[in-house]
Amino acid sequence: MNKLTVALTAALGLVSVSSFNMAQAETMIMHHDFRQTPQIVLNPDNSFNTQNLIKQNDDVEIARSYLKTNAARYQISPNLMDFILYKTKDSLLGRHFHFKQQLYGLDIYQAEIVVTVNSHNHQITKVYNNTFPLNQSINKQMSSVLSSEQALTKAWDFLQGAGELISEPKSELMYVNEGKLFRLVYVTQLNATSPQGSWQQMVDAKTGQIVTAHRVDLPIHASKNHNGLSGKVMAPAKNKDHISLVQALAKFEKKQFIAKAQGFKTVVNGTAKVFDPDPRTTLMNDTLEDTSSESSFDLAYLSRDLLEITESSGTYTLDGPWVNIRDIEAPSTAPSTTNNGDWSGFKRGNNAFNDANTYFHIDQSQRYIQSLGFTGSKGIQESPISVDTDGENGADNSHFDPNINSLVFGHGCVDDNEDADVILHEYGHGLQFSMNNNWSGGDTGAMGEGFGDYWAGSYSYRTPNGQNFHPEWAFSWDGHNACWPGRVMNQTSFQHQPGSSYAAHAVVNGILGDELWSTPLFQSLVELTGMGIDHSEVDQIVLESHFGLGSGVTMPEMALSTVQAAQTLFPTGPHAATFESKFKQVNILGSALTAGDMVVTGLGANNVADPGETVSIQVPLSNSDVGALSAVNGELSSTTSGVTIPVSQSTYPDIASQSTVQNNTLYQVSIPSSHICGANVDLNLDVSYQDASAQTASFPLTLETGVRGVFSGEISPNLAIPDNNNMGITSSLTLSGGPTLVDTSQFSVSVNITHSFRGDLVIRLTSPSGTQVLLKGSANDEAADVIGTYPIDLTPVGDLNDFNGETLNGTWQLKVSDNAALDTGTLNSWSIQQKGDASCNTGENRVPVAAVASSNLNASSGGTVSLNASNSSDPDGDTLSFSWVQTSGSNVNLTDSSSAVATFTAPTVTSETNLGFSVTVSDTSGATDTADVTVVVSPAVNHAPVAVISVPTQTVTQGATVSLNATSSTDEDGDTLSYLWTQTSGTSVSLTNSTTSQASFLAPSVSSATTFNFMVTVTDSSGASSTANASVTVNPATTPPPAPTPSSSGGGSLGILSLWMLVLTRGLKNSKLKWFKLS
Repeated sequence: MNKLTVALTAALGLVSVSSFNMAQAETMIMHHDFRQTPQIVLNPDNSFNTQNLIKQNDDVEIARSYLKTNAARYQISPNLMDFILYKTKDSLLGRHFHFKQQLYGLDIYQAEIVVTVNSHNHQITKVYNNTFPLNQSINKQMSSVLSSEQALTKAWDFLQGAGELISEPKSELMYVNEGKLFRLVYVTQLNATSPQGSWQQMVDAKTGQIVTAHRVDLPIHASKNHNGLSGKVMAPAKNKDHISLVQALAKFEKKQFIAKAQGFKTVVNGTAKVFDPDPRTTLMNDTLEDTSSESSFDLAYLSRDLLEITESSGTYTLDGPWVNIRDIEAPSTAPSTTNNGDWSGFKRGNNAFNDANTYFHIDQSQRYIQSLGFTGSKGIQESPISVDTDGENGADNSHFDPNINSLVFGHGCVDDNEDADVILHEYGHGLQFSMNNNWSGGDTGAMGEGFGDYWAGSYSYRTPNGQNFHPEWAFSWDGHNACWPGRVMNQTSFQHQPGSSYAAHAVVNGILGDELWSTPLFQSLVELTGMGIDHSEVDQIVLESHFGLGSGVTMPEMALSTVQAAQTLFPTGPHAATFESKFKQVNILGSALTAGDMVVTGLGANNVADPGETVSIQVPLSNSDVGALSAVNGELSSTTSGVTIPVSQSTYPDIASQSTVQNNTLYQVSIPSSHICGANVDLNLDVSYQDASAQTASFPLTLETGVRGVFSGEISPNLAIPDNNNMGITSSLTLSGGPTLVDTSQFSVSVNITHSFRGDLVIRLTSPSGTQVLLKGSANDEAADVIGTYPIDLTPVGDLNDFNGETLNGTWQLKVSDNAALDTGTLNSWSIQQKGDASCNTGENRVPVAAVASSNLNASSGGTVSLNASNSSDPDGDTLSFSWVQTSGSNVNLTDSSSAVATFTAPTVTSETNLGFSVTVSDTSGATDTADVTVVVSPAVNHAPVAVISVPTQTVTQGATVSLNATSSTDEDGDTLSYLWTQTSGTSVSLTNSTTSQASFLAPSVSSATTFNFMVTVTDSSGASSTANASVTVNPATTPPPAPTPSSSGGGSLGILSLWMLVLTRGLKNSKLKWFKLS
């Protein structure tokens, strides 16, 4: 499950629902990748939505009108030419229109924009956008494309498939986005018993390369098949038992062909004894174990009805309207049947008990969902789901498979489906897929697990002992034992890390993402039901929040959708405020109030704060809430020694929603003369304010002192990173003219790496002294790209302080390796920055510092040379002027000689020639400094062209026109080429266009095969040349044989050889392999 990281436009806490109302202000989260478009917008501007549209009750036209009006915001075509409406879903609050994005008539993988229209007032309430900007330069890529069956064969062979197919293989040709580019791929689906799992792969439609491979079924524990990173599958070793896809498909089709006769069916009710929800909870006994005596469980069996099962010819089966018990995967265990509809005689250890227990809990859960209003067009999984109650090859695991809408339960330790928590957790995955079949990427891995835990915990909480026996436990019976510790839903000390991505079962900075998401959901349930709120209302909110979303949803976005659903469903209740507070408790949502950049005034001549000065400060405050904030008061303080705050308090105006205000009174900060120049002043602004209740916020601030010049070096190698190769690539950056030593307090490294799965990457930086620091290690991180600066917004694995005090100037090396298969990327650019020593204003003018990027340059005749003094600085912060002059060598014409960067064209020379230049840097007081540059100009070197004949050997028949083609010839210097064709052997022929790149002649008549040889001479504008030869064999014309004479006897016959040919065809449209016999 791929992840896409997002960032908020303001603070993470974009919603504070205490003042939520139906006329809410727009709330938006932007994509945090190359896209400069919103990912989710809540309560968008509806001003386009005229009364005429509303009166027509045409919600889909309202959705289209919104997209056309806001096409520039989403960077889409205003006529929606690249979109089709492919799905409409209904929910309790509205209709959700899913517009699929296409390119050249093919779908773009998971690219859609979803518009939600309120069913009651026809206002747009939510827009979820996972589309990609398109431009005219995108290549159509449709030539030489593999067939669908070839792509499936590539995918099957990659997996080294050796078992049976569980479902029909599928493939679809589409484009997948890779940064700003698109790749044409087949997305294939293979569901097999070996390797076990439901596999989705992307196969490059032109090369057959496996681009990505994932197991898409959702196990309750991390799967052993996940031998890659975060579920990404690496190519397995060669399997001696591997069979071809043709063989596997033949077995599958034979199995499908064998259909059992079905008699007349009757719907009846049955009965069973089940665990409800599990034996530990029912018995209030946390010492109960899988190995406990059989009699220990007697009181845990509870009689329950099995509704609407099937009777046929006296045999009762667990086939109902919402669940069908099936044998899907190994071990092969036939679904249990009875002759009277009664499963009460079966107990744990007999799989018939698991059949009945599973049927009861899924059937009951679906009926409960329908009672919440999710039925009909609003239905969630409102159809039978196939369930194998004894699968997973007997392992202690269970999973949901979205490709065939099925559940499979394993039997390691405690049988998984003895515990209603496991059954309902897995059913929860099916519910999410029904509400959003693009549920992938972003934080959906962890949120899928967390929601499943919540759905299970919510049911247990409704049972008689659920609120008293470890309500915080998920998997109360299957887990919390020696086999598996289970999970909990009360991790209120966990803190969400903005910018991190949360895969299923992944631990991020010591925090299990599954529990990070389940905790605020379940704790909201506990608090709200404790207030007397009906349990069903909380479940309605959690389900409704899933509608109107797509791929790549993150925790903050899902939290906002949940709070919005709560407030819209129950606008006068405490529901929304409770959910908001629980999300804030774990930092998924943050404060609605944020502090902006300080504005400092009252500065000295160098325009910075210096020791001995008193400065005034404005600190803007912004409100990302949907309601106004009032009674806003700020108090500024400092912990820096000697610093005083003469004016420390100020009021602020009331802050309207989505607005920013300044403090009414300027804060003042006095810096003592003894303060060290360049040392920061640490400040803290404490703010109190009022929304629906009294709130506080605290903002650390930093006031820098003195002027620091910045020395930097950058390189843009644009190097492709080899896939699955720990040798990787190494890029070198040579620094000169900078500070002498590394000062890691001022040192930083910026990187720009685009990569489709950054968890593969390892990044190391090596100094000129040979010290190596690990910037990034491979990790369970499915997000794309590494773009940022260490240690400012990226955190290095190693310690940059290892470089402290080493030589800064010299050659630095950045090594980037991709240590896992299937995803690729590029090192676009990287740079090193170090701030110089600080200087403070003492009242006397100081001399500027002239600094050139390089004092020694090399150039070739005719090349453009840049003389760069932009690293020059002034300790007083004065504006600098520049004057470049030539001091030696042949005179050249300097362009922009009064700028920091001057240029000239290198003169033509016959031997190496030195040119000298000098730059004078002046400050506003007339103080100057100079720096020199030497340029070594070398003569230009001409390279001979390379003659190439496209078809050097030909065979033709007499009378044919023969073409001799040398248009593929090249010249490294880009010179214009001339051509001369000559005949070197054979009877002379007349060459046409012999002085062009393409000559021709008429093949002469010959009595036998005759060879003619030719040579082309290719010459550049400097007279350098090369040759290439061509050979043409001319054959005489062939006379057809006489027709056979018919037999006069009439008794002869012509024997026919019968041929059998096995033809494998694969139809893209129905994705089905067929056998044909030709005769």
